[in-house]
Amino acid sequence: MKKIILLSCVLLLKTQAGFTQAGMLDVSFNGTGLVHTDFSNSDEDAFAVAVQPNGKILLAGYSMCCSNAEDFAVVRYNADGSLDNTFGSGGKVSTDFNLSPPASTDIAHAIAIQSDGKIILAGQAFNGHANDFALARYDASGNPDNTFGSGGKVITNFGLLENSSLHALMIQPDGKIIAAGSAKSSDDFVLVRYKNNGSIDSSFGNNGIVLTNLNGGDQINAMALQTDGKILAAGRVRNAAWYDSSAIVRYTSNGTIDSSFGVNGRSIHMIGIDAGVESIALQSDGKIVIAGGSNNGSLTTFYVARFNQNGQFDNSFAVNGIATTDFMTGKESFARSVMIQSDGKILAAGTANSNFLTTLSDNNFAMARYLPNG
Repeated sequence: MKKIILLSCVLLLKTQAGFTQAGMLDVSFNGTGLVHTDFSNSDEDAFAVAVQPNGKILLAGYSMCCSNAEDFAVVRYNADGSLDNTFGSGGKVSTDFNLSPPASTDIAHAIAIQSDGKIILAGQAFNGHANDFALARYDASGNPDNTFGSGGKVITNFGLLENSSLHALMIQPDGKIIAAGSAKSSDDFVLVRYKNNGSIDSSFGNNGIVLTNLNGGDQINAMALQTDGKILAAGRVRNAAWYDSSAIVRYTSNGTIDSSFGVNGRSIHMIGIDAGVESIALQSDGKIVIAGGSNNGSLTTFYVARFNQNGQFDNSFAVNGIATTDFMTGKESFARSVMIQSDGKILAAGTANSNFLTTLSDNNFAMARYLPNG
């Protein structure tokens, strides 16, 4: 089945575009508020979006090129939703890491824009045995940046047979790059910091790498950088019954765990019986907002939770720090991205469907906005 890159709710979440009526699709964007983009291949999917200072929009994921091989893919749109023909080929760029030809699997899960306009995609590339961390950097026109790694690409291998999954990317004010996800057979939280040229920054953690084993089945899905340079890594901790707890770990700027946060640097909570963290955002007052899907034993719903700066629940928010939203009786829903508006209201976007086991055609874009008190 062909997957089509869609731009609607994710874009709304990132751009906060103005509407004639709040919450309605902005029809000044491509005439409908929606954009579909085809790479003329059998399968495409998008996982990350970023907006440039000039209003142009970047969408990143993968495109299947041939023989079931998947490449990094990035598309750039003008602010009105039209493809930006000054970028790549007709607004599109694909990148093959070619680690295990002919059917390599290269998928971008995150995107970031540097202050100089260069674009970084981050995800994973299959080496023939397991997935490695993979990053690619492009100039503002979509050409590979040959000053980064080898031919614009960087691979980080945690062992030939050690599987890794990269889901979060962040650029520090000094230009250093942090990529995060899970790694090793124990599925640890992992962060890797790179210098601007793509080489690993040995001043961070253990020769540039930080591994944190919380319980096994651990994965970072999102990161945030505090104004004091401390790093928040959020994701899941999976127990023996394959249920997830939400997990936030705070690190100092050199990669050591900050013991003043939560319990020994960790804030881990069961939200319902199964709920990891998919996205994280920081309020202007330093409070921490996370979002994902919370299962209560029979139904999964949006959840948004807020923490104080010390990693404890903010009990002034919703009910004991947690807000849950059921879009429709019997509908499963799951938040995948969260952001804070300038007025303090919180936007969460994701998906809602009748059953997680149904086909993709039963999925719907879903968005909820919360008042600052939840």
